[in-house]
Amino acid sequence: SAQILSSNPSRNQQKVAVGTKVTLKNLESGKKILYTLVDMREADVSSGRISTQSPVGQALLEKCVGDKVEVSVPKGTVNYLVEKIGV
Repeated sequence: SAQILSSNPSRNQQKVAVGTKVTLKNLESGKKILYTLVDMREADVSSGRISTQSPVGQALLEKCVGDKVEVSVPKGTVNYLVEKIGV
């Protein structure tokens, strides 16, 4: 059987994992945020390093560019769009 591959398969198939940098767009405010997902021992929110155990980190794992993510935070619910994934 044949499969049609995208012209850039690595970008389309890349998923959020530990060590990846993720650019998110807040769908309500339009503000962009850059996070690096790390182990909880390395987390430092002030420098953009969030734990995979955090609500945002858990919601992002295994997501791809173009995915929408809904995160429950103490102030309510925040909706993000995954715009970019890198290392």
